[in-house]
Amino acid sequence: MSHKKMDIKEFCGLGLLQEVNRLFFHPMGLALEVTADKTEDGGFENYNLSGIWDHRDDPEGIFFQPEILANPKAFDRMKRVAQM
Repeated sequence: MSHKKMDIKEFCGLGLLQEVNRLFFHPMGLALEVTADKTEDGGFENYNLSGIWDHRDDPEGIFFQPEILANPKAFDRMKRVAQM
């Protein structure tokens, strides 16, 4: 049986990476990492899930800086995911 799959570029583009990190992984001191190759025109290609950062031993944990979340693109991602 074959399952329909979302590619990682779409996962990131929809804001799901940001939100699973912000809402789920970061409070536990973890972060899901995605890497991509930069293209000549400044875009990205070949997205890959490349690991999980582990900062569980850091008392501050991991969090997005407020200025990052104040960015209109980040805010749009939060809204988009909340409406899914």
